[in-house]
Amino acid sequence: MFFGKLAVGLAAASALVAALSYLMVGRGRRDLALVGRRAYYVFAACATSGVAYLFFLFITNDFRVEYVYTYSALADGLIYNIAGVWGGQQGTFLLWLALGSVIGLWLVRRGDDQHIGYSIFYFMLVQMFLLVVLLVRSPFDLLPGLPAGIMPADGKGLNPLLQDPWMAIHPPIVFSGFAATAVPFSLALGALTLNRYKEWVTRAQPWVTFSVIMLGTGLTMGGYWAYKVLGWGGYWAWDPVENSVIIPWFILLGLMHGLILEKREGSLRKSNLGLAMLAFILIMFGTFLTRSGVLADFSVHSFVDLGINSYLVTFMLSFIGLGLFWLGYRSRSIRVPEVNRSLMSREYFVFLAMLIFAVTAALVLVGTSAPLFTRLWGDASAVNAEYYNKITFPLGVALALLMGMYPYFLWRAKGTQVWKKIGVAALMAFAATSMAVMWGVHRPSYVILTYAGSFAFFGNA
Repeated sequence: MFFGKLAVGLAAASALVAALSYLMVGRGRRDLALVGRRAYYVFAACATSGVAYLFFLFITNDFRVEYVYTYSALADGLIYNIAGVWGGQQGTFLLWLALGSVIGLWLVRRGDDQHIGYSIFYFMLVQMFLLVVLLVRSPFDLLPGLPAGIMPADGKGLNPLLQDPWMAIHPPIVFSGFAATAVPFSLALGALTLNRYKEWVTRAQPWVTFSVIMLGTGLTMGGYWAYKVLGWGGYWAWDPVENSVIIPWFILLGLMHGLILEKREGSLRKSNLGLAMLAFILIMFGTFLTRSGVLADFSVHSFVDLGINSYLVTFMLSFIGLGLFWLGYRSRSIRVPEVNRSLMSREYFVFLAMLIFAVTAALVLVGTSAPLFTRLWGDASAVNAEYYNKITFPLGVALALLMGMYPYFLWRAKGTQVWKKIGVAALMAFAATSMAVMWGVHRPSYVILTYAGSFAFFGNA
């Protein structure tokens, strides 16, 4: 247990050195880049060593450790003992830190220019938040009151609902997406600090795409697990913990489209910088919701309060303040061309899609946050699944129709040519929907959704 705590402690010390060194690199001291790089390598080595040691403790069933005792048992077997590493809060924070440290190597290897310097400084602030939590609530603490040299015969075991292959691999995928969102967040802050925006789009774009893929994959796995294990009668029941992933995912989808426009046309720069920061802040807010105990009565896999709420709130408000300050301070100096508002332009279609993603995220956020807000006036209560189904249905249909029409505008064809080609996709979608109705799809909302989805498919095919 001493080795684990030592690894976290050394990671914290080296992270601080790396952060300060790269802050000075951002201010023009390029000679300190070597110091910062070496300190970062120490930090990454300690973070990955810490999570590797926790894996070792679970594999060897060291039940002297409180965290191992709580989330593993001899009967669980090797796979679910390994999954116990992310079965509780401390383990997920350590996993998040280790994944972030590996992802950050990409930033460190980009060079020593000022934008990278400031970006790594902000990136290290995110890692230091995780380190503070781990120093306060360590996964390496021994069982309280355990006599020296005594090993408990067995542990409590992983939650039976989580003993499923999908859930065994689901958290690492989700947390890799969480860790990756810190990169565009940091790059956006670095660009705003320097008031220089040439590099940030190219550097942020692959990590936005990576986060979208990872979080989307995690959502699919979580949805299938809910269908298979919990018997919810569908792949999605709007569980608050899964919602805390899908909300930033919608924002990242919007950002992914916005970056394409900024790279090609130079537009939407303010929006993209704001979305890059908002996606990460929403992950912080989701982390608070799922780990504060607020959702304990409304979700099958939320966490209880470990006494870290004040730290979560402090860091979340700090990041919000940091983002608002720089975006507000630089707002007037960011000058970009406006989006083409013509209905026949591909730019406007992308803008409408981004708007749909943002509105969907906002409405789902309101519903998910209901237990937090309602407890201010009395007993906490949550909205039911029907709320989400009603608000997302028209937005989903509109998005599918946009998806079906958008490819034709890539050719910049004349209006009559475009609408003629769209008509072909519309007729094929009508034929597919008619077949679905003959096969038993009769509810009006399902018929509409089938048509919109078919239109999107044939339009892109």
